[in-house]
Amino acid sequence: MYTIIPEVTLTQSCLCRVQILSLREGSSGQSQTKQEKTLSLPANQPIALTKLSLNISPEDRVKIVVTVSDGQSL
Repeated sequence: MYTIIPEVTLTQSCLCRVQILSLREGSSGQSQTKQEKTLSLPANQPIALTKLSLNISPEDRVKIVVTVSDGQSL
């Protein structure tokens, strides 16, 4: 089991939409998880967005995409 905690540091505070997509592909098949939420994020400090726990085998391919948007830009 692997634990992944994406962090973000913004130059300006914002009420942001956060989307985290994880894709795993391996010998046992494929899986996809998606989390979305709106957070009030402060400026100039690292913020942990969420905690992902994934079962990953050595032959698996994993892609994690984190998107933070204030509705105007990414």
